[in-house]
Amino acid sequence: MIMEESAVNPLYLASNVPSPGREHRRRNRRHRWSQQDDFELPHHPEAAAFARERTRDILDRWRVDGDAAHLVLLVVSELVANAVCHAKPQVTVRVSRGWAAGGPVVQIDVADGGPLPPQESAVPPEGDMEERGRGLMVVEAICLESGMRQASGRHMRWAIVSVP
Repeated sequence: MIMEESAVNPLYLASNVPSPGREHRRRNRRHRWSQQDDFELPHHPEAAAFARERTRDILDRWRVDGDAAHLVLLVVSELVANAVCHAKPQVTVRVSRGWAAGGPVVQIDVADGGPLPPQESAVPPEGDMEERGRGLMVVEAICLESGMRQASGRHMRWAIVSVP
């Protein structure tokens, strides 16, 4: 099913995910989504592994494999880990397949309950990036596009990966 640009996205209504703003609508004009799958995750450290497993099943159904699948799984893992470490529950994931000017793409949207108070966040001390703190830089480096929206106290990070 291809979503029309003006269609209301049920994920936004069902989970209070930030409603798509002008930038999101502009992005959807460039990308046509043909399939999508949504799922909610428990808010604990194993959520990234569960998200990879669910996404792997989705990619298998869509016949996305090899390096492209590996990149999508890496992006899902990083975005979910970021949501679990730095945000309040509820974590919701949407994986969408579609087309951009350059060919087939997969978009990953990870919505969370908004930022944790600074004392509760698992942010590494400044300058301590040996083991943590590079996930969003990795996402930005390997994706065609990525970004964040926020509304009503909730955040959604999104990323688009080329899957030739």
